[in-house]
Amino acid sequence: MHLAQIRLDPSPGDTTIGVRVVLSGTPQAAYQVICTVTAPDGQVVGSGVLKQDLTGVIRLDSSPDLWSPDAPNLYTVTATLHVNGNPTHSVQKTCGFRMIEARNGRIYLNGDPIYLRGVLDQGYYPETIYTPNSLELLEAQAHSAKALGFNCLRIHIKVEDPRYYDVADRLGLLVWTEIPNWALLTDASAGRARQTFDGMVERDGHHPSIIAWTLVNENWGTVFSEPKSAAGKRVIVLSTPMVEKLREHMACQQEARQIAGSNWQENDLIFSSPTGNPLHSRYVYQDFKNMLKKAGLPDMRFHDLRHTAATLMLQQGIHPKIVQECLGHSDISLTLNTYSHVLPSMQEDAAEKMGELMKSIDVSEELKQLREPRPQYIAAIQSTDQNGRQSG
Repeated sequence: MHLAQIRLDPSPGDTTIGVRVVLSGTPQAAYQVICTVTAPDGQVVGSGVLKQDLTGVIRLDSSPDLWSPDAPNLYTVTATLHVNGNPTHSVQKTCGFRMIEARNGRIYLNGDPIYLRGVLDQGYYPETIYTPNSLELLEAQAHSAKALGFNCLRIHIKVEDPRYYDVADRLGLLVWTEIPNWALLTDASAGRARQTFDGMVERDGHHPSIIAWTLVNENWGTVFSEPKSAAGKRVIVLSTPMVEKLREHMACQQEARQIAGSNWQENDLIFSSPTGNPLHSRYVYQDFKNMLKKAGLPDMRFHDLRHTAATLMLQQGIHPKIVQECLGHSDISLTLNTYSHVLPSMQEDAAEKMGELMKSIDVSEELKQLREPRPQYIAAIQSTDQNGRQSG
């Protein structure tokens, strides 16, 4: 029988370290686990015996030195299993005392605001893919990051090698760690994600360098949700050519469904991956950029297609109310304010149309009558003129 796991939970506020160990089997003889705590300077600063449930709290003799990138102070806990009064197995694990919190839009470490100067670490290695091939490589990487002025490494969708966090603890680097992502959130993938995340926290929760845990990378594999407003579900009338194109696309999608077989995930999507899952935004973005280059168009965002469609509809004389309904705007004023740049040309076009309309109507007689002085107007003018001379 031996010590299979040890979990540490340092608490800066009350200068204690919570300890929990797991044995490899059920004890067949009298046993106890004795723990000692060694400070960064090598001095023993606390000790204790775990309870029979293999948990306990060790209080330090004095306030601990806090951990930070500038002062990566580590405390070592040594747990020793005694069977029938004799030591049979020992394990060691380090931890650090530090406080991390977020308030008022800022991150605080040990009560002081910090600014993250981070870099994304994909964590792929030429010879070993996911696993770093040596401790020296990790140390060199950490030294290089600090030399370049970074204080944080953000791990990318993987469970890192334990040595990675050990190096960050010793050399003083903040770590933003992350769970591997899933393609589609199902009951099975949710269960695996929860199991994986629990395992990450259980194994790596004692590292003071880890200040953030990411649950989802970007929006990968997130569950579909209801639209944020009632306008999110609306009927949009399509042109006949567009309907024909969609029918051709649906026929191709049916072929993809047959090829995928049992791997097909039915999500009722018009545009999907070859297995029925949502398209990843990165691939849509790349395809869109390639289409722009091929068509000789200027660079733009994918979202700009929405603005382009609205502008073209307004320029074609489509009523703003119809444009508003197509866009899903809650109020027509939002549509008019957003596309006010189109209104001047629309006013010019309206003036020209009114001019064409007036040309088609014969109003010559009416205009002639307006130009000819009427008798009552002449009499009134003469009367005013006479009165004026009399009064003068």
